[in-house]
Amino acid sequence: MAQPTFEKARKFKSKLRMALTGPAKSGKTYTALVLATALAFGGRIGLIDTENRSSEKYADIFDFDIMELDDAHPESFIAGIGVFEKAGHAVVILDSLSHAWIGKQGVLELHDDATVKSRSKDSYISWRTITPLHRALIDKMQSVNCHLIATMRSKMAYLRTTDGQGKTTIRKVGLAPVQRQGMEYEFDILAEMQQDHRIVIGDSRCPAIDGQTTMKPTGEFFQPIIDWLDGAELPKKLEPHWMDNATERVKFWTEAGNIGLDKPLIHVEWRVESMKDTDTSYKHSMWVLQAIAYALKFDIGLAGLCAATNVERAVDLLKLGKNMKQIKADIDAYVNELSSPGDTIPESASDPEQEKIPF
Repeated sequence: MAQPTFEKARKFKSKLRMALTGPAKSGKTYTALVLATALAFGGRIGLIDTENRSSEKYADIFDFDIMELDDAHPESFIAGIGVFEKAGHAVVILDSLSHAWIGKQGVLELHDDATVKSRSKDSYISWRTITPLHRALIDKMQSVNCHLIATMRSKMAYLRTTDGQGKTTIRKVGLAPVQRQGMEYEFDILAEMQQDHRIVIGDSRCPAIDGQTTMKPTGEFFQPIIDWLDGAELPKKLEPHWMDNATERVKFWTEAGNIGLDKPLIHVEWRVESMKDTDTSYKHSMWVLQAIAYALKFDIGLAGLCAATNVERAVDLLKLGKNMKQIKADIDAYVNELSSPGDTIPESASDPEQEKIPF
């Protein structure tokens, strides 16, 4: 046996594993999409739907791909996660992971079938064949090379409370998630969604958000998680910049050229001498170009884009969890406001010190 060794512990850049639990209609799916949009940084979001495609009710708000499973067999979840991973999705949402436990061909149904088919009819022995399937799903969730968010239904209870004036109220509260006992410990962060759409961060490996709560969380609420994940990395000098990748470099400048932006103009907007001096990812930078391109259609440019979306820098759009549909809606509203009677759209909304820049 090789001699055990040790090394200094280092915090590496990592992928999020987060669970959202709560009763029906508490906002688990919507909140998962808010978080996924903030995490994706313009990348693709994949959602595995076992809720009769209910997630598509938000397709006009969020940009994501959906996969509906015919059954809730653990291997179906594993295969679905693998498909999104192979396609390069930045985030995968499991909505709902509870079905892998109680759904059609879920673990409990598989266990019952195994018990009926066994000679002994011993349900305890049947777990020997079913537990490995459950463990394989957990292993896939832990190893997938993208962020993973899972929603889980909560077991329900009714809480009776009486105030100082003797008034009694009854409210529905969520208890343990509907999944195998201990599943909640497989995630970096466990959050509870309450009936009034309030999120409560429970167990968390991210100290900055541990114990935090808010009503109807936005992308900004989740920013501490993103900072925590991004901060978990090796010194940047040890990691190649995306501009060192010839394919990504050519695609970036080709896209910039297609929307009428050359290198000098891009460098001025990013306030860098070279794109290699930026700390934004390739996908992030490409996404910002698309947002600028839409703003250029109305001759309001980058300054107008920021004004329309109420941010100081275009890159902040991702931190706020906005997608292209939201950006376009914000710009349309801004242009309509400028075009109202008595007003005229300015020839350029750019900084006066940058009059030579067409945006």
